[in-house]
Order: sequence, then C-alpha cells, then structure tokens
Amino acid sequence: MGNKKVANAVLRYEPGKTNPPALLTTGDAAMKLFHYLAITTLATLATLALPLSANAEVGTVKILAPTENALLDSDEEYPLNYEIVLGKGDDHFHVWVDDKKSPAQRTTKGTYTLPILSPGKHVIYIKIVDKGHVPTGPEQTIHVTAR
Repeated sequence: MGNKKVANAVLRYEPGKTNPPALLTTGDAAMKLFHYLAITTLATLATLALPLSANAEVGTVKILAPTENALLDSDEEYPLNYEIVLGKGDDHFHVWVDDKKSPAQRTTKGTYTLPILSPGKHVIYIKIVDKGHVPTGPEQTIHVTAR
C-alpha cells in the first residue's frame, strides 16, 4: 500500500487490489487509474461476450410449444419450439416422443418437427445429455393429446 501526496491531497492506491485510486491526479497515479479501468472494462466485455452456455453450471430446457395438455390433430406434423442452455458437462440433447428417441440435437434454440402422432395421449420430452449420451439432469416433459 502506498500513500502519495499530490497538491495537498493524498492518493491511496493498493497495487493488486480491485479498488481504484481514490483521487484522479496527473502523472503516475492517473496512468494506474487508466490501466485499472481499461483492464476492468475489457474483463467485463469478455465475460459478456461468452455464450450463455459457457457461463452456466447447470443447463436448462424450455419447451415453448406445444404447451402442456395441448390438443393436436393426429394427421398433422407440429413444430416443437424450444430453448436449451447447455451447462457444464453437457454436450447435446435428444427429443423423445413416447419413448422414441431422436438423433442428437445441437441447435440450442429452434424447432424440431414432431412426427405425426396417432390419436390418443402422448408424452414429449427433451433431455440434455453428455458426450456418452448419459442424461445430465436438465429435462422438460409435456403431455399432448392427438385427436
């Protein structure tokens, strides 16, 4: 820690600490403040530029459509709209329709075309998995009825 008297003011600056100098002055102290602000700004911008998945410890699954207990026509294809955030250890996800698993899906926000459903009740779910296709926890399930 160092104290520096500048024009009847004391500048207190602790190298290695995250606190900025308490007083902006010319010369050496001003340069230290400039460096502090530049590094802090760059670190903040770098963090904000990372994709959400890089910041997430635990992934999330959101099925946006169809909604829970939706009534669907049995002779139509429907889009499954979703948003996925992959967390630490997550690699991709699968869509299941009545225990039939889709191929690996890697687009984290988008639409998956559901197969034509037979009349009756159906369960649709999305599970996030790791590279070995082992579920990592995040999932969402909806129930629909085709008529």
